[in-house]
Amino acid sequence: MTVLGRVGLGAAGGRAGRGPETEGTGEASPNFGRLYGYQPLLAIYGSQAELTVLTNPNAAYVSAGQFGEVLAEEFVTRTGTRVEGTRQVDRLNALTRAGVLVGWSRAAFDKLRRGRNDAAHNHLWTRTSPTPPRSWVAR
Repeated sequence: MTVLGRVGLGAAGGRAGRGPETEGTGEASPNFGRLYGYQPLLAIYGSQAELTVLTNPNAAYVSAGQFGEVLAEEFVTRTGTRVEGTRQVDRLNALTRAGVLVGWSRAAFDKLRRGRNDAAHNHLWTRTSPTPPRSWVAR
């Protein structure tokens, strides 16, 4: 079973593609809209990252990091994992100890957390380097 399946986010659900009233909510996103029914912030942050990855990569990375934070919070809530501390790394450590995040899933959260911090504080992409490296864009 996948990590998402273990925490109740793996089955089809949500309410993607509802119409103009959902514009800006992420609910209409073909890739993230289905998450709206589980946790609206997942749809919002996911679609924001997707929409801005080529025009504002720093903002996209920050939105992706926010997506990761909300996803980890959902994992904590849905699994009843006890967390000491309020930082994302505290949540990730607790989820790892509980066996929710293992191997590649933990590594992906760490890469996202560190990359988001770099984008937010070190301005990874500027006008002279407007696009993210190929290693960051999904394949």
